[in-house]
Amino acid sequence: MVNLTELTLPQLFELDDLEVIHTLKYSKDENVGLLIAGEYANRINYTNPTIRLYLLNQIKGSFEVTKELDAFSFKTKKEALTFADELPHMSAIDLIFKLNSINK
Repeated sequence: MVNLTELTLPQLFELDDLEVIHTLKYSKDENVGLLIAGEYANRINYTNPTIRLYLLNQIKGSFEVTKELDAFSFKTKKEALTFADELPHMSAIDLIFKLNSINK
């Protein structure tokens, strides 16, 4: 995990009460990264904690969110945060198995 000091977040993060959990740089391209964000019980219409993955691109020296890649819902905040913490260390196979166990 890398601390991207120059990170520009869209206003949607504040409006949706999204919390940045981790930022990662892509090892094969220093201008690309991944942002892992959590959406928790801060809203009135709260149902399940959600982990959202966003593509980051470096634009004029600052990393900016350019696309939401995926979102995963969980039963508890603890499950969501455990997934977010494990995600940067998972292999593709681990991720496939984890996602299939989540959806059962």
